[in-house]
Amino acid sequence: MRIHRVSAHHGRGHVATHAHAHARTLAQPRMAFGSHHRNHQGRERHVLGNPALKASVMRANVTNAVGSMLFPWLSRRAALIIAAAGFSAVPSVPLLGARAAANAAAPSLLQTFDVKSPELDPLKYRGLLLSNGLRVLLGSNANARTASAALTVQVGSMTDPESYPGLAHFCEHMLFLGTEKFPDESDFERYVANAGGSNNAFTADEQTCYYFVVDGEALDGSLMRFADFFVAPLFTASATQREVMAIDSEHAKNLQSDLWRLDQLQKTLADQQHPYAKFFTGNKKTLRNGEPGAREALISFFDRYYRADAMTLALVGPQPVDALQAMAIKYFSSLPSGGLPLAHTAYDSLPLPFPSWAKRQQAPQLTLATPVDERRALTLLWCLPVRDWEAWALTKPELIWRRVVENRAEGSLLSALKRQGFVNSVQASVSTQTRTFSILEAQIDLSQTGYKRWRDVVQLFFGYLRLVSEQGVPSHVFQDAAAIADLELRFDEAHQPLDLAV
Repeated sequence: MRIHRVSAHHGRGHVATHAHAHARTLAQPRMAFGSHHRNHQGRERHVLGNPALKASVMRANVTNAVGSMLFPWLSRRAALIIAAAGFSAVPSVPLLGARAAANAAAPSLLQTFDVKSPELDPLKYRGLLLSNGLRVLLGSNANARTASAALTVQVGSMTDPESYPGLAHFCEHMLFLGTEKFPDESDFERYVANAGGSNNAFTADEQTCYYFVVDGEALDGSLMRFADFFVAPLFTASATQREVMAIDSEHAKNLQSDLWRLDQLQKTLADQQHPYAKFFTGNKKTLRNGEPGAREALISFFDRYYRADAMTLALVGPQPVDALQAMAIKYFSSLPSGGLPLAHTAYDSLPLPFPSWAKRQQAPQLTLATPVDERRALTLLWCLPVRDWEAWALTKPELIWRRVVENRAEGSLLSALKRQGFVNSVQASVSTQTRTFSILEAQIDLSQTGYKRWRDVVQLFFGYLRLVSEQGVPSHVFQDAAAIADLELRFDEAHQPLDLAV
C-alpha cells in the first residue's frame, strides 16, 4: 500500500503482533514461544474467494470429517521457535500486450443467482456471473447511507517473480495512480474524499483486495473511476519511480515492528524454494529503484493475472439491486478475460512450505527471537495440507480447532494451564490460509511463571492434543458448532456496507 493507506499485506488474512518471549509451532509441525499475536482484521474471509455464488459457503457445514482433517496432525512433533524476552518458484511473466484478445473464450450470457441470507437481514442480494467471467455479489439496502465496493484478484505475493520480490504489492500501489480515463493521480482519492469516504487495499499470499466506501449517491461516480483501475491503469514511468520510494518507506517502518519481524522470521524457516518464503513487501532494492525493467515487469504481471475470470466484485449500497446490477455490467463488462491458468496453479502441486516438520522422527526445532517490545508469549503453529479446498471451505474445520483449544470448561486445556498459574489466555486461529495449506496457530499469553516454565506449558498443550487425537473430538462439539453457525446465519443482522463488501 501507499504510505497514506495502511496495508494489511499478508494483511494476508494474517498480521502478527508479538510479545516478550515468542514461540511458534508448525505441525507439519512447528512451534513458537514468545508473543506472536496475529491480527486478522477480518481478512480471513478473502481466502474463501467469492461467497456470493455458493450460498452453502455462508453456512458452517461442520461435519465429523473435520476431526480427520486436523487432529491427526496436531500431535506430531513440532518445530519450536522461542522469541526470548526483550526486556529493555514462480518465473517472470512475459509481456502480453493486448489484453482484449483474451476475451475470445469468455462466455456470452449474463448469469444470475439467488443468494441465501439471514432472516433478519434487510438487504436484498443477487449473484452475477458476467459474460467475461467476473463473479459479482450485489447487496441492496434502501436505508443505507453509504455504499461500498470491493474487488479481489486471485493473485498475491506468492506469485512475485524471482527477479522482483514485492511486485504484487507494488502493483497494488500503482493501480491508484492514474488511468486512461482519469490520468490525474489524485483523481480517485479526491473524488472519494469529497464523497465523505475512504479507500484502501491489501496484498495477501494469494489475493489482492481493493475497496472503498462513499456516500450512497456517489457510488456511480466512484465505481466508474474504480473500474478503470482494472481496465487501463497508466503505470507511468514517473509514478513507478516515485512509488518505489513509498514502498521502501513502508518497509523501513516495518523494520522495528515485531509483527513484521516475526512474520519474516517465519518465512526464513520455510523451504526457501517455496513461494511462501518470498519477501513480499518489497523495497527499493528488490524493485530496482523503479527502473524501466520494473515498469515492464509491472505491466507484464498486470496483463497476465488481472483478468475478469480471476476476480470477484462485491457492491453494496442503497440503490435497488437492479440498479447495482446495471452499474456492475456498465463498468466491469469491459474487463478482459481469457483461458489462462489462475496464478495458484503454478505452485499448487508443490510440497508444503515446511516439509521437514512433517517427519515424526524429527525433534522440535527451537528458534530464539528477541522482540522489540517487552512481551511474554508462546505461539504454536502447525502447517497442514489442504487436499480438498472445496471441502475445507465448506466444512470450516478451523471452527472446531478454535472451540477445542479455547474451551474454558473444567477439564479443558485452558483451565489446566490457569490452575497452574501459567497463562492469562489462549487463543486459536488460522494465521495463513491458502488453497493448498493452512497454518494453524495457538497464541498463549504467558504469566511470569508460565514464561519461566514454558516447557511445562508446551508439555501440557501437546498432552491435551494427543488426548484429543486418541479419543476424538466429542460429537457435541460438532453439533454445537453447527447449531451456532446456523443461528448466526439465520439471525445475523445488517452490517455496514464496507464490512459486508470486504
